[in-house]
Amino acid sequence: MVAGAVLCVPVAAAAPAKHSPKLPLALVPLQQAQLGPDGGSLTLQWFDFGTVSNTAAASMAPGPVEPQKLKRLGRVTGYLLDYGIPYRGGTGVTEIKTGVDEYRTGRDAKKALPFWRKQDGYGAKSSRQLGIHLTFTRLRVKKVGSSRFAYLTSMSIPHADRMYTVDEQFVAGRFILDSYVVAGTKAVATRLAPHLAALLDHRLRSMLAGRLHGHAAPHPPFPHPGPPPGGPDLSTFVLGPADFSPGTVISQGYSLDPEAISSYGIDLRPAGAFADIIQGVNWYADANETTWQGTFTDYEIAQLATLASMIGGVTPVDVSAAGDNAEAVILPYDLTGGRNGTTAVLSLWQGQATDVVLAASASQLQASDVQSLAQKTADHLNAGLASATGAGSSRSSAPELPTEMTRTRCQVPSWSAPLRTGTAELGSEAC
Repeated sequence: MVAGAVLCVPVAAAAPAKHSPKLPLALVPLQQAQLGPDGGSLTLQWFDFGTVSNTAAASMAPGPVEPQKLKRLGRVTGYLLDYGIPYRGGTGVTEIKTGVDEYRTGRDAKKALPFWRKQDGYGAKSSRQLGIHLTFTRLRVKKVGSSRFAYLTSMSIPHADRMYTVDEQFVAGRFILDSYVVAGTKAVATRLAPHLAALLDHRLRSMLAGRLHGHAAPHPPFPHPGPPPGGPDLSTFVLGPADFSPGTVISQGYSLDPEAISSYGIDLRPAGAFADIIQGVNWYADANETTWQGTFTDYEIAQLATLASMIGGVTPVDVSAAGDNAEAVILPYDLTGGRNGTTAVLSLWQGQATDVVLAASASQLQASDVQSLAQKTADHLNAGLASATGAGSSRSSAPELPTEMTRTRCQVPSWSAPLRTGTAELGSEAC
């Protein structure tokens, strides 16, 4: 996700690689006990936790970065703890991420800091290009470390709570440390990030002096794919063989998405007039998070349309009659792994659910094919949401948005992100 990419910018640490003993870097990032009342209720994320290799750090950077580039900068390794999910909304803190990166020398760390500062700017520029209303300003903070930078970012989309993020990174000896805070108000984010940065600096000094004791944060339990606790069975949300003639299920089931509470997907091959249909449904904590994630998905569809328009043949499809914030486009190639043909990319979202469909054909798809598919998909989504409401889940506060809105997202491949399945490597984030 765009914002998620910015949040993943790593921190740096360095001890002479050949001669110094291994440092207990895992003790430096802030654990829940050090987050105070602002972060006391946040949950440590299983997918954004622990040692950060150069390969992982490169994949998390907002801009294109090769692991070898980080090695040339002198980066050795890093350690990261991430609490919370940024899109939950409200006026309080929704995410706190702190980390430490090790470099070979103090000189390497100082030379690397401007590189990470440019990465923050790259992330802001990319977000603006996607249509997110964003401001990005340098922030004056109290002196910490030998050199530093801090940026305040404000992001907003229609019908969702605004997010404020502060990213403060600084050099301390052979290390770069990072304090990243997401909150619903500017005052909270700008107050908390510098405070946490000072705590990081103190913990690093204590570690180097041999005075930092305790245990590394235990790894969060790995979640098991399945229905959302207390929520609906997402298998009822997806298309099935009864919707097509013929219709054959190749695979289906629950999987894991880093940010969703639950994810369910299905692959139908064939599916009536379509050679292949891949569908993924995500269930989120609330309608505010769904609005952000649905908006990102629409941006991603817009990116696909822009890419395809460069070679011609892209066809936007008006699927607004289906409701549920539906967006669709026909692309002149097969995203599901075939050699030829066309693919319709369809996105819907409402309540606590997002729904993405790839529908491939060996021939040229028509707008009417996609409109019919959109209506079938919306019927399943609405029926599932109705059952969820009966079970006590909310679907009331995610509004219908103008159909011309578009957006993008970065996440680990899963059933809920079919834009990154099959042979179509459209970008993923390895946090």
